[in-house]
Amino acid sequence: MHYGDRRSVQIGCFCGRPIPAAAHHRSMVIRAAVPHRKESSTAVGLYTLHSQHCGCTIRKSRTISAAMLKISPPTLSDADALLAFEVENRAYFEQWINARANDYYSASAVRKAIGAATSDRDGDRAYQYLVWLDDTIVGRINLVSITRPYFNKATLGYRIGEHFAGRGYASQAVKLAMDIAARELNLSRVEAIVRPQNVGSMRVLERNGFVAFGRASRAMHLHGEWHDLVYFECHFDEPGAAPATGPGKAVGAPNSI
Repeated sequence: MHYGDRRSVQIGCFCGRPIPAAAHHRSMVIRAAVPHRKESSTAVGLYTLHSQHCGCTIRKSRTISAAMLKISPPTLSDADALLAFEVENRAYFEQWINARANDYYSASAVRKAIGAATSDRDGDRAYQYLVWLDDTIVGRINLVSITRPYFNKATLGYRIGEHFAGRGYASQAVKLAMDIAARELNLSRVEAIVRPQNVGSMRVLERNGFVAFGRASRAMHLHGEWHDLVYFECHFDEPGAAPATGPGKAVGAPNSI
């Protein structure tokens, strides 16, 4: 589907819930990106999302949104906001990850982590991003374990704050990160790993072109129990294309929807 078409396009509700064609909801504005292929442009136009209680219709609009989602690498100036985000969502995130040490939640630890993230980015080892809605951090998304020789791949990880879940931000953030992975980092393939209980996260991946390719039994020990893991992948290169050897250009500028 090409977003530049003038036809109205029926899609699932932006908030992720099924909506019948009964009641009319308020309009929302998004910037829609084309499917992530290296030859694609980053984004095509500004659109107004007219929700109805069954589906959503995207139509071209000149409306300017005051609330654009963007992702950008963390900097030391973000340290206080990032610490507040992590503290606020600590219990929520620890439903899905093992609890971190108490000293992780401190200003000095956050600044140290930002420094490490900057070093990893400079060394083409990992790329971390904060997900922003205006001037508020709503989540984090990372491309880690960059492997250039032979594989030219990365592993995607993301999380959205508890009070911002269910609004489509995860899908938008993944779209932005995958755009960077394809055109700026010149990656050939991105993997993601999800617990099968996390159905919402699997749907986010599928909306962004990922397909499941395997399942590992008793692969992760969390909260005193062993859990299975589902493995997803998304390819950028055409079959037979030679892999890139590194990023295509300077990275780090904010990408937005």
